[in-house]
Amino acid sequence: MFAARALRGSRWRRYVATRRTYSVSIPGDSPARVKTIADLKEFQSAQPVSDVQVCGWVRSVRKSAGVRFVDVTDGSSMRPIQAVVDKSLATDIRPGSAVRFLGTWEQGSGIKHSPSASSTEEPMSESAAHELQVQHVNILGSSNPQTPESLRTISHLRSRTPMNSTLLRFRSDATALLTQFFFREQFQQTHPPIITSSDCEGAGEAFMVQAAGNGHFFRDPKYLTVSTQLHLESLAQALGDVWTLSPTFRAEKSDTSRHLSEFQMLEAEMSFVNSMDDVMNLAQRMLVSLTTAEQFDHKPVWGAGLQSEHEKFLAEKVGYDEANDAYLPIYITQYPREIKAFYMLKATESPTQGQTVDCFDLLVPGLGELAGGSMREHRLPELEESMRLHGLPVPNPRQPGSNNLSWYLDLRRWGCPPHGGFGLGFDRLLSYLTGVTNVRDVVPFPRHFERCDC
Repeated sequence: MFAARALRGSRWRRYVATRRTYSVSIPGDSPARVKTIADLKEFQSAQPVSDVQVCGWVRSVRKSAGVRFVDVTDGSSMRPIQAVVDKSLATDIRPGSAVRFLGTWEQGSGIKHSPSASSTEEPMSESAAHELQVQHVNILGSSNPQTPESLRTISHLRSRTPMNSTLLRFRSDATALLTQFFFREQFQQTHPPIITSSDCEGAGEAFMVQAAGNGHFFRDPKYLTVSTQLHLESLAQALGDVWTLSPTFRAEKSDTSRHLSEFQMLEAEMSFVNSMDDVMNLAQRMLVSLTTAEQFDHKPVWGAGLQSEHEKFLAEKVGYDEANDAYLPIYITQYPREIKAFYMLKATESPTQGQTVDCFDLLVPGLGELAGGSMREHRLPELEESMRLHGLPVPNPRQPGSNNLSWYLDLRRWGCPPHGGFGLGFDRLLSYLTGVTNVRDVVPFPRHFERCDC
């Protein structure tokens, strides 16, 4: 009853009327830049600031004598603020609830009341850390009393947990870094179609697109793409070097920690390249761009002696024994021609066991295949011969549309240069970089065999 009466006070109405756009409102002459919880955490006022309004979601609630310590976030920061709420006001505050708090922003005790052991939040690092002393509470959206652990099993709610929200931010940062890398490399970002007429890999694991009504919407069967490579080759012949990060679909009945039915695939195509080494070097530079160099207090320079930190790094990171080589990412190259896709270029030199193709797979520890690429067959007669070898019908050029790959062969009739490219599972890359063993945990809404819940 106390909380309900307090919400009808004139002071509360004043800030509700003027605060509609941002999740944080500070009255008076406070900086206009304080608009989110991330901003508020940086606003370390020496004097208490009253009438501060904060809107957000409850991440956790911890009980103490007479009060509740509530972690609140609005999505602007991976670290929440701590709100101190009187026990009488906190009866309906649960993890996941949407709330509006009105209180005083002031210097706290510097003691972070520990969240659950599963949380990834960091403790307050200094005694000047601030907290919100709450006088008024408004529950904007109630939540079932679910624990953070149980929320992880519900895809439409689990992004609110500390671990999953952190992974989503990491995903966003990785996307931005990859975009910057390809921009520096002068690649053009493109958007190939998701609905296609062909199965690029020829494995027959494509989803067919079917409208709700009878008959084929596109006159004949179409599929969700299993790879944008063929269309990227077309765009590369106009734009030079191209890349894309787009959704890809595979109807694989594999229920493992490495498989998804819908996933993001990063693919790149390079024109006028004559060696598979160029493609492999691009893939390697791209992956290195997502990592950071070892940071030293004293940067090693030519002519100076080694510091102890340099010696320790060399001994522990470089001077390991040969047995540990198995833990490094490795390239596998030159696969037998018969087991690889029809569009791959024949190798100029092959072992006595049989013909190989200029292709590679990148394998990483604990995960397996992360990326694969090849030189593409750019000569029309050789491509037609490869299609026959793989049991694919060769289109008749006098009958346009006689085969769903006729357009792909037509590229070879119009100035097709030597070219190559690769594809990389973006979700698997995130799993590898974060150390998360199940790829479904790095995807906001995972779709896999027999599961598509929302």
